Amino acid sequence: MPGMSSTDARAKGITSWGEAANDLQAGIAVIGPVQDHPEKMQFRLCQRNMAEMPLRVLEMRHRRRYPRGLYEVTVDGKAVTCQLPVASQPDPPPLAYIFLAPGEQDSVSETLMLADSWDITPPCTAKVRIVIRNERSEIVAHDAEDNAVTVSGLWIATARSGAVAVRVTPLAFPLRP
Repeated sequence: MPGMSSTDARAKGITSWGEAANDLQAGIAVIGPVQDHPEKMQFRLCQRNMAEMPLRVLEMRHRRRYPRGLYEVTVDGKAVTCQLPVASQPDPPPLAYIFLAPGEQDSVSETLMLADSWDITPPCTAKVRIVIRNERSEIVAHDAEDNAVTVSGLWIATARSGAVAVRVTPLAFPLRP
């Protein structure tokens, strides 16, 4: 099982923001390897409102429950195939959609095992970015009592963060056979 370490310790914790798309900006930061688990890397996933009015978006803590399509991972400039199973998650509840005030940021920490989740052969440097995508201005979500609730006025676009580089290296002692 491979381990990971940031390729540039000076960049640790600094958010790599992408260009704003329809006034929403996506960002990602490397927090660092999880203590006692170098095969796991912790990231901070962010979205920031660059508009002069509130934007209605899916809160990051709910967005991370759908990892397929949330990340773009490349090695040597080539896209790497995601090996995560396609999860049959229920749609987010109505309260998962929040209003971000102008300049407000919403973020969440996420731990990933890049070499297990993507087709990566260490040692290598992987570049990771997040993609925040919404194609509908209105959805019908179900609340806790399974009542249909229309959530409208949603932000529509695709925003990509800047990329962060993460070094994927083999562990001296594999964690599993």
